[in-house]
Amino acid sequence: MFDCSKFRKVMDKSGLTKKELTLLYGVSRQALYLWRDRAPHQKTLAQRAEKYTDALDAAISKGVLPFPDSATAEQRTAFLLKIAQRLHALTAPK
Repeated sequence: MFDCSKFRKVMDKSGLTKKELTLLYGVSRQALYLWRDRAPHQKTLAQRAEKYTDALDAAISKGVLPFPDSATAEQRTAFLLKIAQRLHALTAPK
């Protein structure tokens, strides 16, 4: 089940911008703010959001996120691409 408090932690502690989060989750900025207090209504979206949130929370716990302040824009972009690929692989049809 989607955990709003875990999602808030990801938003607050990941170091990812709202724009980056919207790109990773594939939703609008408005949806991000709604999810801070309530789970997505659509079942498949809620399931995907839960998996992504769990993965990003694990990255925070392991020290992968937030990015180091010394990361260049190119390094940040490359890392975001890797994150996006891994997140999308979590929900890809098998």
